[in-house]
Amino acid sequence: MPPSLKRKPWPKPPPPLKRLHQHAHRRHDTAAVFFIGQWQGKTAYRPHLCYVVMGLIQQESNGMKSVWAAHKHQALYDLLAQVHTVAARYARFSAQQDHVVRAADVAQPLLTVVLQGSKQLELGQASLHVAEGEVLVLTQACSVNVRNLTNAHSQGYASLSIALPENVLQAARLLYGSVVAQEAEAAVMVAVTLDDIASALHTWAEAMALQQTLSAHMALTQIVVYLLQQGHCGLLWPVPKDLKTQIAQWVQTRPEHRWQSTDIEALMHMSAATLRRRLAAEGSSLKQVILHARMNCALDLLYTQTWPLPTLAAKCGYQSVKVFRQRFEQRFGLYPEQIRSI
Repeated sequence: MPPSLKRKPWPKPPPPLKRLHQHAHRRHDTAAVFFIGQWQGKTAYRPHLCYVVMGLIQQESNGMKSVWAAHKHQALYDLLAQVHTVAARYARFSAQQDHVVRAADVAQPLLTVVLQGSKQLELGQASLHVAEGEVLVLTQACSVNVRNLTNAHSQGYASLSIALPENVLQAARLLYGSVVAQEAEAAVMVAVTLDDIASALHTWAEAMALQQTLSAHMALTQIVVYLLQQGHCGLLWPVPKDLKTQIAQWVQTRPEHRWQSTDIEALMHMSAATLRRRLAAEGSSLKQVILHARMNCALDLLYTQTWPLPTLAAKCGYQSVKVFRQRFEQRFGLYPEQIRSI
């Protein structure tokens, strides 16, 4: 392993905090002790922030589990923190305040590791809470309402989303070897503990850091096979490729381009009348598809980049910041600055 990926020793807590931990365990109480310290030299440990929360959360709660997960998988957290955003493959998201995104489009199955804070999702009548240290699995493309919640102790919200490419899904389906009728009910969104996939996820992160694509895809395939074995059969179904999805993918490669109907007609090898008719059959229009594709790009860039608002707007094809803000609010139900300071 390269020296940059090796984990530094985690400093031992000072005796008072250690005793509090032991006391909480003896009582089977709901205690969460958070400490952030500075390691100076080899012997001096100086805590500069310490929170002790006693009797507030039940031991079975997601909050307690996330505390222990964060310590247990600290090496993995450190490794994931070094993974940089690569468009359409994986992305590290961060936000400075609580916010709700309405009808966020997810174009393909993905994993989201919640590193700081938590997530709440709503899809139709179903809802799901994903705590810090847990992994969200979306088994199908969908449009979902998302509430990202910051954590006062970790100072914000952060997650790593990993898209599951079709070649990985196909390999996992072949290895799994079972067939499930597409009419069968299957959860589109589920949460799994980091323990379940930590080893394979660690392998994936190391492979990505070393730019070993084959090893990274093999690690993702291992994760998908495990999820299939746990009954998450939605991953068995191929992602539908309707016309509006194909057009959106083209637009998202160059969101700043002034897309015209003639551009799409040439790419899709169809006439203007056929293009309008097929999009109408899918309940959409070219103007709406281009707008949604640009706004999805804007949302991703807002989470993954630190550009000022005029730059962000221009990258998504808008010269007017005012119009960009209006379109963003109409699409997602909030303004860009409600996610982070711009």
